[in-house]
Amino acid sequence: MQSPPHEAAHREESPHETAHREESPHEAAHREESPHETAHREESPHEAAYREESPHETAHREESPHEAAYREESPHEAAHREESPHETAHREESPHEAAYREESPHEAAYREESPHETAHREESPHEAAYREESPHEAAYREESP
Repeated sequence: MQSPPHEAAHREESPHETAHREESPHEAAHREESPHETAHREESPHEAAYREESPHETAHREESPHEAAYREESPHEAAHREESPHETAHREESPHEAAYREESPHEAAYREESPHETAHREESPHEAAYREESPHEAAYREESP
């Protein structure tokens, strides 16, 4: 048995229903990214330039030859830091100064006692004889009251 045309019409999709089921050009446009949105999402050449370091910034970050020269010691500064032969000569004792510091044979002779001085310091046999009592003096002492 065949269904009535009214039921068949209900079973078939209407153009209105088809339009609701299918995506409209308006909806498709909303789903797709616009050139404006793409431009916002992607980095612009202007933004890329900000991200990259400029030669000016690189020069500020890196040490210049002028700055390196200030950091390194110059030959002039090294010469001031190191002792000159003239300064070394002043610091070290000269042979002339060493001779003044050391005792000369002449000075040593003055410091040592001469045989003449030794003889004056020591008692001579003659002086010893004067100090001791002679037998003559002893006899005279014993005889006197």
